Amino acid sequence: MALGIGMTISGSKAVLEGALGIQTPFVRTPKFSLAGSKDEWRNKKYRSHFSILALVEIAFGLYFTFVIFFALDMRLYAVIPFLLLFQVGFLYTGLGSLGQGLKGTNFNLFLPRHLKLCATAFRASFSKIFTKLAPG
Repeated sequence: MALGIGMTISGSKAVLEGALGIQTPFVRTPKFSLAGSKDEWRNKKYRSHFSILALVEIAFGLYFTFVIFFALDMRLYAVIPFLLLFQVGFLYTGLGSLGQGLKGTNFNLFLPRHLKLCATAFRASFSKIFTKLAPG
């Protein structure tokens, strides 16, 4: 669900372009150009073009991080799991796009660092929840 939420910005952009009649070129997904079954894809670079949408997705993810802390402060604990879906979805797609566009790294090689960032955001949110719920 979080991944689907994270893709809403790029999907909305595509819908608006179609509704407004804006012609954009079809950009093919880069391939690893494997020559045969013995060819290794792990050492080949996967680089997509940088898009400002990645920064917008990251901004939305950070916004939902602040909304989670606000919900904690207001003791609105029931909405936090839903806010986490939005936070993780936008941060996942935004950081993934940014990593591919700027660094030109293979997404599979970038994924562990990316998951660490998402896990850090989760940990920060959940530690705040548990300190609020802890007796004393």
